[in-house]
Amino acid sequence: AICVDSALRRAASASHDTTLRLWDLDNLVCLGVLEGHTSAVIALKADFTVKRAVSGGDDETVRVWDLQDLTCLGVLAGHTGMVVDLVADFSAGLAVSCSDDSSLRVWDLRTMACTGHLQGHSEVTVASHADFTLRRAVSGSYDGCLRVWDLSDMTCLGRLDQGQEHGWVLCLAADFA
Repeated sequence: AICVDSALRRAASASHDTTLRLWDLDNLVCLGVLEGHTSAVIALKADFTVKRAVSGGDDETVRVWDLQDLTCLGVLAGHTGMVVDLVADFSAGLAVSCSDDSSLRVWDLRTMACTGHLQGHSEVTVASHADFTLRRAVSGSYDGCLRVWDLSDMTCLGRLDQGQEHGWVLCLAADFA
C-alpha cells in the first residue's frame, strides 16, 4: 500500500517486510522506518498534515502511528484474519478496517477502542469507504456484494448484490452527498 501527499511531497509505503517507510519525494530519500507489525503490512492510510497514519496487516492488527516521532501510538486488536483495507479520518478520530475474517471494525483513534463490529459478508471483505460526518460506510467483498452501513447504530442499511459469477468486488468508491 502507498499513500502520497502531492502538496507536501511526502509518501508512505507499507511492505511485506513488516515495516512502513516515510519518503521525501523531492530528495528521493527515506525519512524514517516504522516498525511494530509482526508480519506483512497490507493496508495503509496516512495524513501528513496531522502527522498520523493507520496500518493493518497479516498479523490481524491495526496500528496507529505518529509520523513525526515515528512511534506506534496504539495496537488495535479484534480481527481474526488479515486486515486488508482501512479508511481513516484523523480529525474525527475514527477508522474502519476490513478483514479476511469477513467483517469490518470501527475504531475510536482517541481511545484506541473498537466501537463497532460489522458483520454480514460471507467471504473476505476487501474494500471499504466511509464518510464519518454522515456516519455511513460501504464495504465490498469476495461474496460479490456491497453493503451499506450506518455507523451510528452499526447496522446494515442494505445490500447491493452483483453476484460472484460477475466477479469479486476488489475496490470501490462512494459519494454519500
